[in-house]
Amino acid sequence: VNAVINLAHVLDLTVVAEGVETDGQQQVLRGLGCDELQGFLVAKPMPANTLSIWMSRREMIEPGELPSELSSADLKQAAFGAL
Repeated sequence: VNAVINLAHVLDLTVVAEGVETDGQQQVLRGLGCDELQGFLVAKPMPANTLSIWMSRREMIEPGELPSELSSADLKQAAFGAL
């Protein structure tokens, strides 16, 4: 994994680790210089309308917080927009 990350950086590529599910995996990958993480630790799959709210709040969301923790008002806003 370290060799792949280093090779990608030498080629001026951004490294994205997919399938990250635990804090331990995150720590190892960050320690190796991985640029981005994707997986259940970051967020579970969600509908597109929920994703837009999650993305707008992402600076306030801790890694691993689930989209289901959005308030019902947030979900209604995503589904129906401003009424």
